[in-house]
Amino acid sequence: MSDLAQRAVAVTGGGSGIGAASCEQLAASGAAIAVLDVDVVAAEQLCTKLLSAGAREAVPFEVDVREEGEVEAALATAAERFGGLHGLVTSAGVFYAEDATPLAEATSETFRAVLEINLVGTFHAIRHALPLLQASTAAGGPAGSIVTVASTAGLRGHGFGAGYTASKGGVISLTRLLAKQCAAEGIRANCVCPGLTDTPMQRGALENPEFEAKLAKSIPMGRAAQPGEIASLIVHLLSGAASYVSGQIIAADGAATVV
Repeated sequence: MSDLAQRAVAVTGGGSGIGAASCEQLAASGAAIAVLDVDVVAAEQLCTKLLSAGAREAVPFEVDVREEGEVEAALATAAERFGGLHGLVTSAGVFYAEDATPLAEATSETFRAVLEINLVGTFHAIRHALPLLQASTAAGGPAGSIVTVASTAGLRGHGFGAGYTASKGGVISLTRLLAKQCAAEGIRANCVCPGLTDTPMQRGALENPEFEAKLAKSIPMGRAAQPGEIASLIVHLLSGAASYVSGQIIAADGAATVV
């Protein structure tokens, strides 16, 4: 049995896309799951599905990651219910169509709105999960692990999306800082940077055959990722199998960033 059966993990943006796929794989590995999402109906439906499939525990929380108090309360409640918290996945994120304009035409309102969710929301989750992970680790539980979700946009830029690109670059840097600060405590932090992935956030692009074909040409593997393919990397990084892996920024992009 996976060592994840001994762990409790909170997932922001857990109601859909990569977050939901991560919850499904974590639950299948025996972990207790806190599903945090602004769409509480999606979180509830996922938890019902997971429990019906035999999940140990799956608890939904209505959380807007922009609201620090909501994040703090949900994580504290989850840790109390599960008897500790051992892992965090920060997959809550947005890309707004208004953010796709050239930088010279971008608005500060849209730029700030994207950063508030993608970067500040990630900070809120890390800030309030970290003491809980530290407490569980210090008490002799499994070593804490945090996996942030950024994007290949944060590695190289895609030529559009000022707010999205800046926010994901910030997530990458924040993860590196976290890994260095927490290494001596045995707490690990890694960042996964997905390329084009078939999620609700990106499905609009994939439903346009012409645009999808253009995107596919930029990916050596010739296709978008499925959420489960990204989730499998996230779950591995949370597990004890990755016990010496920390501070790493890992692209899961079908080799797109090497061309």
